[in-house]
Amino acid sequence: MCDYCMPIEPFDMAFHAEHGIKHLSFHAYLRHQNIGVPSSSASSSSSTYVPPLEEVSYRVKTPCPSGHHAPWPAGICTKCQPSAITLQRQPYRMVDHVEFVHSSLIDHVLDIWRKTATQRFGFLLGHYEPYEKVPMGIKAVIEAIHEPPQAGEIDGIELGLPWDDEPRITSLAAQCGMSIVGMIYTDLEVADPSHTDASLAGLVACKRHADSFFLSGQEAIFAAQLQAQHKNACRWTESGSFNSKFVTCVLSGNPEGDIDVSAYQVSEQVMGMVDADMIEASVHPTTIRVKPNDESRYVPDVFFRYTNKYGIDIKENASPTFPVEYLLVTCTHGFPTEPKPALLVVHLPDRESPGPAGPDARACLAWSSHTPNAS
Repeated sequence: MCDYCMPIEPFDMAFHAEHGIKHLSFHAYLRHQNIGVPSSSASSSSSTYVPPLEEVSYRVKTPCPSGHHAPWPAGICTKCQPSAITLQRQPYRMVDHVEFVHSSLIDHVLDIWRKTATQRFGFLLGHYEPYEKVPMGIKAVIEAIHEPPQAGEIDGIELGLPWDDEPRITSLAAQCGMSIVGMIYTDLEVADPSHTDASLAGLVACKRHADSFFLSGQEAIFAAQLQAQHKNACRWTESGSFNSKFVTCVLSGNPEGDIDVSAYQVSEQVMGMVDADMIEASVHPTTIRVKPNDESRYVPDVFFRYTNKYGIDIKENASPTFPVEYLLVTCTHGFPTEPKPALLVVHLPDRESPGPAGPDARACLAWSSHTPNAS
């Protein structure tokens, strides 16, 4: 083949720019790094094989590989201390698209907010499929939402994690071919709390936008903690895992006053920084605070780069705070044109007498007929 007839590479930046794709898919990123491509190099079964991917770690190595001094905090050297960190936007994303199989999944969460005016939280149950609109893309298909025990407030949610019913829900999801693939929560407020302006009736406030924030520092840290609990299996690392496919979805108001879904992930850098206990939420939602050094933690120098209004590349110290946007990865979202949910909610008539499901039973879950091995 020549340059004119050979297919476009999945990491071709011109193709991504033309179609408005912000990030490489994970497998396109691996192809770009020449990982997994057949070559004459040592295979994974060879004794000389070195995994090409390495999980980010900002912890002090204990004991020190040199063995010449006492372990931290009694001593530290260049062999065991983490290197300086330069924050940069992650070029790839583990999940490219989040697809809700039916709008009723979102409607149920919104109904609770409309009745109580308190925020709600739920775990997304589903599976992963190829995503055709992104080269070598992956999408998370959401089949159900489980809401764990929680105390909703007007401006937040109180959760108890880990929740007691998690093993049972995880087991039931596995029997249906699903797993926990992410979380969703509301951040909604009516546009006119006084209910005096008729033009704002039925609209919600837009609190998350380019001039405000998309995910707060506290939310980014929480997302990093849950992503660390749901690692992605990967054969190209020594540990057998790399990053995470766990997604974070937020139900909030858009600039038009409508309720919209936004889907995000946080980068592997913030996962490593949270694991090393280096960062914490600040009082301003757009920034994250770098913790100071003490006897329990070693925090290396942290920097971030940006281009100023004159087009000059600036490298700035991230201490004490830095923008949350350096840690976010945006995913697209949507609904299928022809919904085919694997699980359907079947409404039952009111029972006049107690039955096996109890006198207050109103609905049950059932397999849809198109599901393979339906029962």
